[in-house]
Amino acid sequence: MSLILVSFTALAVGAVVYINWLNSRSAKALPSISDNEFLLMYKANFDTPDEAVLQERTYLAKTLGLPRDKLAPNQTLADLEKYSRLGFHVALGDLHNDLLSLSASQTPKRAFPTSVGEVIHELAQAHRQS
Repeated sequence: MSLILVSFTALAVGAVVYINWLNSRSAKALPSISDNEFLLMYKANFDTPDEAVLQERTYLAKTLGLPRDKLAPNQTLADLEKYSRLGFHVALGDLHNDLLSLSASQTPKRAFPTSVGEVIHELAQAHRQS
């Protein structure tokens, strides 16, 4: 019985390591974007304090399972799906729930943002109001 348990555990750990390895390889295909570059691109469309933008960029990257320097404001969430970890749709659901709970007082409800910049703007706006 313990041999079966050890084998199953080893298989599960191996699968997780393999998935993380694949994700790290695919994310390398995205260009790295410094905080300054990110802020310049972001400020072309939105007016949010720099500290809030960078904080939400970190949160979004962690939620999507991507390195933060791989996110750019003009990237669509649909494009990022192929670079993210297994469970990307679950992560999007979590983001959607976070936005809904943070902006519960806002009416009317808007459609879910489609780009990284829009998500960051919505998150920062919701955090300021809560």
